[in-house]
Amino acid sequence: MIHRAQKGGAKPASGRFWNVGRSLAAAGTALLLLVTGGVGAAVAAPPYTTNATVSNINFVKDTVGSGSSAEMTAEWTLPDNPTPPAGMTIALPPELAGRGDTFVITASDTGETIANCVARATQLECDFDAGYISENPRNLHGNVNFWVVVKKDVTQTEEESFTVNGQVVTVTVTPPGGTCTTNCDFLWDNRKDGAFDYANNTISWYVHIGAPEAGMAGGQKIEVTDTPGPNQSLTVTDTNPLLMETNEKGPRGDGAIRPQNWQIVPRADYSVDANGTVVFTTKQGYFYQVKYVTDVTDNGATGDYTNRADFTINGQSGGGADGHVRYAGGGGTGIGDNVGVFSITKKVEGDAANLPSDLKFTGTYTVTTPAGDVLDGDFEVAADGTWESDEFPRDSTVHLNEVTPTSPSNINWATPVFSKNDFKLEGGKLTEIQLTNTASVKLGKFSAAKSFDGTKAAQDLVPENATFDLDYSYPAGVGFPAGSGTLKIGADGQRVSSPDLPMGAEVTVTEKAPAAVEGLVWGTPEISPSTFTIGDGTEVAIQVKNPVTEKPTKPTTPTTPEKPAKPELPVTGAGDGAMLGLAGVAGLMLAAGAALMARKRLASRG
Repeated sequence: MIHRAQKGGAKPASGRFWNVGRSLAAAGTALLLLVTGGVGAAVAAPPYTTNATVSNINFVKDTVGSGSSAEMTAEWTLPDNPTPPAGMTIALPPELAGRGDTFVITASDTGETIANCVARATQLECDFDAGYISENPRNLHGNVNFWVVVKKDVTQTEEESFTVNGQVVTVTVTPPGGTCTTNCDFLWDNRKDGAFDYANNTISWYVHIGAPEAGMAGGQKIEVTDTPGPNQSLTVTDTNPLLMETNEKGPRGDGAIRPQNWQIVPRADYSVDANGTVVFTTKQGYFYQVKYVTDVTDNGATGDYTNRADFTINGQSGGGADGHVRYAGGGGTGIGDNVGVFSITKKVEGDAANLPSDLKFTGTYTVTTPAGDVLDGDFEVAADGTWESDEFPRDSTVHLNEVTPTSPSNINWATPVFSKNDFKLEGGKLTEIQLTNTASVKLGKFSAAKSFDGTKAAQDLVPENATFDLDYSYPAGVGFPAGSGTLKIGADGQRVSSPDLPMGAEVTVTEKAPAAVEGLVWGTPEISPSTFTIGDGTEVAIQVKNPVTEKPTKPTTPTTPEKPAKPELPVTGAGDGAMLGLAGVAGLMLAAGAALMARKRLASRG
């Protein structure tokens, strides 16, 4: 079941009596407190067979003035299938008094009257319409706003607590009055003030005919014409309009000097035609104002009411004045189970991670009621959050549309998908909709190539098939977690591309120490750039340069041969083997000598 309090009311909530400072206006306001009924629909008196439960009673503003009007709000509920007569009462303490306002609580979907209310001096009374609760017997709930006069006297600003219908309500109360700060010297210019009579649903307009401090000259013919604004009708009777005069001036309560002690001029001394035009002749040294009364024809729905007065002096234009009064009466809204509500729950899918926690998704809805009225609105929902609509008439058709997100800038958002669209609302039910967005991170990459810096001889020592490992890493960012990897590049200088990396990643690249090569010294690699940001669909080219040098050859020192040891004399009694060796050597030497002698003899013979 749907159960929520409606916000706002059928009538504007802000404002009080506007532009009321004259003694007659103040007296008229005071009379409102004595009125216990109005000209609107009849209000049944309690007790009721079924009573509404009242909660959350509060002042609309945190600070109110002693002696002034203040607006209050409350929420109400009725049990299902209430037995008529059904009603609501809100008891007021002696320090707060109802102004006699009569107003209605209306249905938030159709504008039908749900209850007729009157703000009596001691309590607010609302009589629920039997026809409405019969047709909408379940989940009846709503709100009400009404005005009271603060009768708590204070001499300084104080926080006060009031018991309203058994609930304690706290508000700051300021003392009445004040000191005039502008236009405090005498002033009586062309002007029009007004005061709303909430009990009688009328506005009293006071037309001031401008005059100097000495008053008007005598014998001038004055003609005053009143033109009511929209949703008003001018009251012309034996007692309306009224001409008032005075020849006295004095300070008001705030110290400003103004005409005072106004007297009603006998009707025989001025004329009023069928259109309400007032004609009179001035007396020397007097001030004048005309009071008009207009009936309000829309029960305060307009909110801001206007009125124009024009006057002539001896047949010549004497100027005019515009006035306006803002309705500040009671009101309220409510609903039964003839409405439906829908909600939108947001789900984000895809490979994107670390999306901003405050990311919001927006869209629009169009509700077409069974009567053909088209109601447009907006929604805003966070990821994994739920947004709930206002209440709309049952059987209304709802069309949803999401504005495709554009942020974060490194995220691609697929077309949003609603679990249901162009659906009808069921009375008294919540229609749940899931809105899914698939998010993927935009991608880019980087590439690297190897080069060397050194002598040709040193570079020739680098193996042609040598490879080098580049380690890269990046911290987590919007849309992606932290990541790392290794890119292998060759000594041939060919550029090698990395895998796809998330756009926005702040990448840092380092090189592992290369494998040792005999005769070669590796210098510290120069990586340019060593840190960079991945772009959308782009490739960052980096260069890795390794300084190389030949390893120097270590010089060798010649070694001196060792001196052989002195041979030792044969030991007496050497073995037979040694002796046989010596004998063999002697035999060979003898044979060689014999052969040499024979060669010499042959030579001599020849």
